[in-house]
Amino acid sequence: MTARARQKAIFLCHRIPYPPDKGDKIRSWNLLRHLAGRYEVSLGCLIDDPADMQYRAVLDDLCAETFYLPLNRSRMIRRSLTALAKGRAVSFGIYRDRAMREWVERQRRTGPAVEIAFSSQMAPYLEHATAPAIIDLCDADSAKFAAYAENGNGLRRAFFRREARLVQAEERAMARWAAALFLVSPEEADLVRPQDGGKADKVDWFRNGVDTEYWAPEKAQDIPAEAFDIIFTGAMDYRPNIEAAVWFVKAVWPQLRRVHPHLTFGIVGARPTDVVLALAQTDGVTVTGRVPDIRPYLTASKIAVAPLGIARGVQNKVLEAMAMGKPVVASPGAVTGTGAAPGTHLVCADGAEETFTAIDALLASPSEAARLGEAAQTLIRTSYRWSDTLARFDAALPRSPTD
Repeated sequence: MTARARQKAIFLCHRIPYPPDKGDKIRSWNLLRHLAGRYEVSLGCLIDDPADMQYRAVLDDLCAETFYLPLNRSRMIRRSLTALAKGRAVSFGIYRDRAMREWVERQRRTGPAVEIAFSSQMAPYLEHATAPAIIDLCDADSAKFAAYAENGNGLRRAFFRREARLVQAEERAMARWAAALFLVSPEEADLVRPQDGGKADKVDWFRNGVDTEYWAPEKAQDIPAEAFDIIFTGAMDYRPNIEAAVWFVKAVWPQLRRVHPHLTFGIVGARPTDVVLALAQTDGVTVTGRVPDIRPYLTASKIAVAPLGIARGVQNKVLEAMAMGKPVVASPGAVTGTGAAPGTHLVCADGAEETFTAIDALLASPSEAARLGEAAQTLIRTSYRWSDTLARFDAALPRSPTD
């Protein structure tokens, strides 16, 4: 008796989902791996960093078919101007591509059982899907742009207000035509869920998981890394991370150094901008740039901080530090959606004075820091397995003939 052929699925990403070294790629990679266990997956994605071209073989081995579309700066600028001229959201216009659209149409001829888009920018490719269309928005991008507008001025504020309005219209339209919409937390889902009740049940959420076998302190103890007392991790060309690093060094660090003159702070993450690199001129502050493995830096640190002013969705940096058994001091926005209880699993600090007080107290009480780290690690290991968090997504997938 021959085995029944697996069903096909189309999976679209606005960025190549490997390596899983930043927030959206962690989620898209684990979702792709999960889908590949159930379907023959045709993956279509854009590549905005030429260095990521080297990872195509990993995805070629995992997927039945792959399509990679390079996205260079000149093309992004040209498409941005076109979107502005035509009254479209710039963040959507950047990803409009005829070659991708034609590739999706070819895949539809093979009879996929489901079509899935990761990120709102890829959703327009599914508007005329021939199979149930499922979109993982991850974050409510319209709310992110609205937050940017609040913190901007002049032309920047006007641009982000425009972007927030247009993206919100797209998100609401998706709730009408997609089979299901997912976000990373109930808070993000509430921002997108239609208020008229008609399509509200189509909007759901599943939180990010953590690979607890990888994010484990014992896996990093023999890997050399520079030790910092306090650590902040993330992609250092991402605006919320840039602003968080600058704010911490300017608003909190001077007070900490006055009380703890030999304290060190490490900003660990790839692609630091000139603004971030300039922070290394401050006494006690180091900017590492890209490192081969963040885990040993976390292991060697005493406290992880996540002082983000703009924080959409769930912060993987918080979950990963918790998985490594580190005490975390995070802003309210960075805590939202993690499921962690302030005071039990981490410390929530709002503003410079609270952040200073929290860090100072943990430095003065290693036993309390250890207690927080242990509680955080236990929470992650018991509640954040990807197989568990993706169960909500599985419930939206169409049933196969063998179900």
